[in-house]
Amino acid sequence: MINHKKTNTVRRVAMFSVHGDPLAKIGSSQSGGQNVYVYELSRWLAKTGWQVDIFCRWADKKIGPKKKIGRRVTVVRFQAGELKVLPKEDFLSHLETFFTHFLTYKKDNKIQYDIIHGHYWDGGLLATHAQELLKIPFIQTFHSLGYVRNNTLKKFQKLPSGLEEEKFEKRFEIEKKIARKADRIIAESPYEEDDLIRYYDVSNNRVVVIPAGVDTSAFSPQDKQKAREQLQVERESRVLLYVGRLEWRKGIGTLITSLNSVIKKDPSNSYQLIIVGGSFNRNGDQADTLEYRRLMKIAEEYHLTDRIRFEGSIPQKKLSAYYAAADACVVPSYYEPFGIVPLEAMAMKLPVVASATGGLQFTVLNSETGLSVTPRDPFDLAEKILLLFNEQELRSRMVANAHNRVIHDFNWKLISRRIDTLYQQVIKDSKP
Repeated sequence: MINHKKTNTVRRVAMFSVHGDPLAKIGSSQSGGQNVYVYELSRWLAKTGWQVDIFCRWADKKIGPKKKIGRRVTVVRFQAGELKVLPKEDFLSHLETFFTHFLTYKKDNKIQYDIIHGHYWDGGLLATHAQELLKIPFIQTFHSLGYVRNNTLKKFQKLPSGLEEEKFEKRFEIEKKIARKADRIIAESPYEEDDLIRYYDVSNNRVVVIPAGVDTSAFSPQDKQKAREQLQVERESRVLLYVGRLEWRKGIGTLITSLNSVIKKDPSNSYQLIIVGGSFNRNGDQADTLEYRRLMKIAEEYHLTDRIRFEGSIPQKKLSAYYAAADACVVPSYYEPFGIVPLEAMAMKLPVVASATGGLQFTVLNSETGLSVTPRDPFDLAEKILLLFNEQELRSRMVANAHNRVIHDFNWKLISRRIDTLYQQVIKDSKP
């Protein structure tokens, strides 16, 4: 592998992460795992010698159009449409403007990029334009596949409206184009690799499985009681933790229903659910606010409002205290392409209960690194939560296995080196 630091030529990568600003507050309906992925990957690529420019849509007038992350990473924000948060599904009409800004920025700064890395379907579509116009090779990470996501909604009878169906069909067509054009596609799990081959007709020699990682220096075991004092959590409570967006497919409603079953089956212990994520205050995200109200209704029906804390979005640097204060991390998603949250929990030696869906099946190995449950089955979820508390030997073994696996297989140093090697191979292959 080439060590960039010993060469005179600086390698440059342009990342298109249109809705995934790496410096955005995590946990709203428009920010999540992709933002964390882009932030961590860019920082670690910089350590191997890459100059990284991340191009995002400018959505907040309170922040500037440009921000450095260290010496080698620059976040560049372009205004495309109104200067406000927009649903990802509405970005398509603004991408031409976005790409024009990119070309102007590249020309004005006299920058030559060696490779493009597209993220999600919007960033991937821009990457195809760069490939065609500028003859630059590109790598694609989808983070979520429209076909699989839409099928999941239908499976659980969350039928999309005619307009939503039309948007998904358009997204699917765009994703198929990206899949055809990309020089390589990074799948974050073997399950995503299978989906790409099955539904997008991608040959397996163009797909490379490289998972997302976790910053093990930021997420490492901490003192539980100190964390509980800091967060004002009862010392003797059995605390369940959910971290993520407030979104129907995340299964929080199922988790609240399961909490009711847990309390009925084990009334002698005090259980509490802490939900981290979402922006639902007076000036918050509309989608988050609607989901928050729906979840509160479920909690009220079961008389659980005094057992549940909605914390809203928490800065990433403060998140570790919540993992430290908890007894179990629950990931009840109906569909999850990968899921960084289980890795963060495992890095902190917090046991995980997660749905057996998508990439969660890759990170949470049932009875080995955590417990798997049937998606949208509150009774199975309740049973596994109780098992976690009642079987201490199983719990301890899974925690040790999970922590060891995260340290060895999901650390960003290793992952960034693999992606660095992939970049260099694609650049080499693209030359005549």
